[in-house]
Amino acid sequence: MNKKRVFKALRLLTIAGLLAGLCNLSQGTGPAMAAPTLDFAVAVQYTAGDVPVSVAVGDFDRDGNPDMAVANHNSHNVSVLLGNGDGTFQAAVNYAAGNAPRSVAVGDFDRDGNPDLAAANRNSNNVSVLLGNGDGTFQVAVNYAAGNTPFSVAVSDFDRDGNPDMATANVYGDNVSVLLGDGDGTFQVAVNYAVGDGSLSVTVSDFDRDGSPDLATANYNSDDASVLLGNGDGTFQAAANYAVGDGSYSVAVGDFDRDGSPDIATANALGNNVSVLLGDGDGTFQAAANYDVGDGPFSIAMGDFDRHGNPDLATANAPSDNVSVLLGNGDGTFQVAVNYAVGDGPLSVAVGDFDRDGKPDLATANQSSDDVSVLLNTAPLPQLSLVKTAVPQSNVPYHGMVTYTLALRNTGAGNDANVVLTDTLPAQVNFDGWIERPAGANVAGDEITWSGVVTASTATTFTFQVRHTGEYGEVVTNTAEFSGTLQAGAGSATFRVLPPSALTADLAISKSLCVGFLTNVTFTIVARNLGPAAANGAVVSDTLPSNVISATWACTHAGGATCTVSGSGNISQTLTAFPHGGVVTYTVRGTLTRRDTVTNTAHVIAPSGVTDPYPDNNRASAYIHGYFLPIVLRNH
Repeated sequence: MNKKRVFKALRLLTIAGLLAGLCNLSQGTGPAMAAPTLDFAVAVQYTAGDVPVSVAVGDFDRDGNPDMAVANHNSHNVSVLLGNGDGTFQAAVNYAAGNAPRSVAVGDFDRDGNPDLAAANRNSNNVSVLLGNGDGTFQVAVNYAAGNTPFSVAVSDFDRDGNPDMATANVYGDNVSVLLGDGDGTFQVAVNYAVGDGSLSVTVSDFDRDGSPDLATANYNSDDASVLLGNGDGTFQAAANYAVGDGSYSVAVGDFDRDGSPDIATANALGNNVSVLLGDGDGTFQAAANYDVGDGPFSIAMGDFDRHGNPDLATANAPSDNVSVLLGNGDGTFQVAVNYAVGDGPLSVAVGDFDRDGKPDLATANQSSDDVSVLLNTAPLPQLSLVKTAVPQSNVPYHGMVTYTLALRNTGAGNDANVVLTDTLPAQVNFDGWIERPAGANVAGDEITWSGVVTASTATTFTFQVRHTGEYGEVVTNTAEFSGTLQAGAGSATFRVLPPSALTADLAISKSLCVGFLTNVTFTIVARNLGPAAANGAVVSDTLPSNVISATWACTHAGGATCTVSGSGNISQTLTAFPHGGVVTYTVRGTLTRRDTVTNTAHVIAPSGVTDPYPDNNRASAYIHGYFLPIVLRNH
């Protein structure tokens, strides 16, 4: 292993060695800035220990406000800064760790519901575990041996037993150490797995989507990232290495192209860029694409800073004393980096919503100024509302159709990527079909659900039909609810069904025509009552065309309907009984006298006191084009 090159990286842990450790990297301002679609407030500094090199976020006193823990390399301790929930923090309280802690992570190692801390100590080759008391204080550290020069620590449940485990990246061991947790805050003996040369950072994800946690490391000397697929029992397969930029120092995970497969990003300290490797979902990765950031990126973190639903990246750039933010496009590519000033020599960046406004903020551990910078996200806020309408609102036919429209509006200047909508339909209706269905909208039983992004100054519209299944005269109210990053609300719509006194029956008629041998012609007329009310006294009529003579007809009936069984000439029949489900069928036979092209239409008319909600199907026509020509039929 090229320990000389690694030693250059480690020299950054001293104030005097900051610039020398980057092999004379320039103090430039980084790449040209794009016009920002978000912004951060000027950084506020909070004192930490001596040479803070890593920062992590958790709610250590369980008050709902994010707190910070900082690993201090030269004072051999961890600083805890409790958050006030408004973006400010209380004075740091320090807790002893091992020799030269280089990384700090959060997990509930004893499963008591209180966040605990783990610190990777590079000089003592161990990990310190500090169990949390739940009030923001911590117990005395207990140390567990790791590999040679542990530089980073990550937490997950590698053997899937419900107990948090730890993994460390060991820079001089060229390996990772896995320490399985017992669930009581103690850990088993470390097992090591080989990775690339000079592993400085480790992170966890399920890269092959098999439900078992996997590992990825950033390897400074070999300029690559190692991926170790987990077996689900706490063991790991041999590492596969993927080339990245020069001097890969830190690794993070996100679904940058939003395909459901985890991707990898590395911060490359000597390349002044980040490498993005898109995952294929089977544990393999595509070739890296590089994006410029500030000088000397030593840490990388992921967050949705513009709340557009796409993962973004942030890097801590030590020589240029700033952080770079790269907004994701959602397809695995990123926009030009925008830089924000922080303290002196930032070596670590973390993400948290420190002022609880729903927008991700940033924190950096600044080794040369012995403090932590907090940058509050000042991107504009969304303003969500929901309007629901029903058409028609009144005189809805018994068991008729109603159209619901939901307009989920964002009238604010900021996006909201965390919107969830739920519409539980009332018992008196059944879902019948979509008219306008946004991507991701689902129906399961009587519940309509959707989650996604509502961008600034837009609306997401849902339109669908339901069929009334309840009682006459009832009022049906339906309320849909939404929740966003900052807001929650509801929208209601009401419709009224026709009362029993306003009986409704959907009457329908069809007509067909058959021209027989020479001059014979037969019409078949079918009238139906599709309900829901009876239509006793309905009239069926058909005035035959003048070129049809000697017509006779016969009527059959079903479903409780009655009709005159036979007759001649035109039809004009009052149906004494025509209940819901009733059917009458007239068969008319006559003789054609000439070749005229004529239209013949039959009608069914509802009786007085009964409303037909769909009158368009109350008539039906047949066309006679002469008895030597083809017949064209049409019902309307």
